[in-house]
Amino acid sequence: MGTTVECRILFNFAASPVGGGLKRLFEYARWFDEHGGARFIVHPRCEYLRDEFRRNDYVVARQIAASRILQGVLAVREVERAHGSPDCYYAYGIPLDRRVGRVNWFHLSNVLPFAWRGIPLPLRTRLRFRVLGRQIRKGLAHADVISAESLSSLDLLGDAGRDRLFLSVNGCDDELREAKRADTQPRQPVAVVVGTYPYKAIGESCQVFDALKAADSRLTLVIFGDPRLVSADIRARPDVIIKGSRPRSEVIDELLGAKYYISTTLIENSSNAASEGAFLAAESYVSDIGPHRELLNGLKHERVVLTNSGRPLLHVMRTELTNLHLKTWAEVISEMNARIDRERHAAH
Repeated sequence: MGTTVECRILFNFAASPVGGGLKRLFEYARWFDEHGGARFIVHPRCEYLRDEFRRNDYVVARQIAASRILQGVLAVREVERAHGSPDCYYAYGIPLDRRVGRVNWFHLSNVLPFAWRGIPLPLRTRLRFRVLGRQIRKGLAHADVISAESLSSLDLLGDAGRDRLFLSVNGCDDELREAKRADTQPRQPVAVVVGTYPYKAIGESCQVFDALKAADSRLTLVIFGDPRLVSADIRARPDVIIKGSRPRSEVIDELLGAKYYISTTLIENSSNAASEGAFLAAESYVSDIGPHRELLNGLKHERVVLTNSGRPLLHVMRTELTNLHLKTWAEVISEMNARIDRERHAAH
């Protein structure tokens, strides 16, 4: 499953209790629990990991209403006072304010701090991302390694120095594990959308759904995500079912039985949202953005326009896909460990 890193690693996931951050935290905690353990700073909502992966050490960041970023920074200082400086400090989305370990790693968890222009966001959120982007840029001077989840995301950091940039995709264990079932699963007249944040462009996803329904009147749209972020007119539609935020296993089961997966998202850090749909549903329509193009590069797909916006979508059939660009979490972590070892030896 990869090589064990013998140095002390401090992971800071204090600002990421949900979504992709939680998924990466969970997989890192699981891997290091099986390989000698590591130290994790986590949000209070993730304290349950103590009982699940006992060989790791967990520091729960104190909650500070004003800033999840600040609570992560303060937690690092508490760890240093108790345990000294780590060999490697890995900050997931939390700006570096100084050097903490012998090797300092910053992972870009969200591209909106660098690409908020043109994205439908509340003014307060837009300002917060703008400030966060400045903090991240300033902190990159302290980083030995700067990672992101797609090449297009790394391009946003190109002026940080190419020798420090590192592609660290999300693992696709679910897609790889369910591949055979996806090929044989009976399909229902259902289209699935996952995620309701404004940048997911749910209204445009409904336009895609309407275009598909014109050819199959039985089609129903299932939406996973916060119902409060879905407009009243969509919620009122009889052919739309909003399931809210559900366990990942339930989302996977829905995708495995679905004829279509739809994602009209305006921006993403990784291709994971597209990969879980494209590799599980029978057909997928995903927005033509960098991470999605990287996922489908070299694989058969077509570029189509189905909405009033005129934005092109990438259409792909499940049967045309291969595992060309998919990695397991064990592979992702082994690549990270190898880079940490390289940086440690370079520091001698």
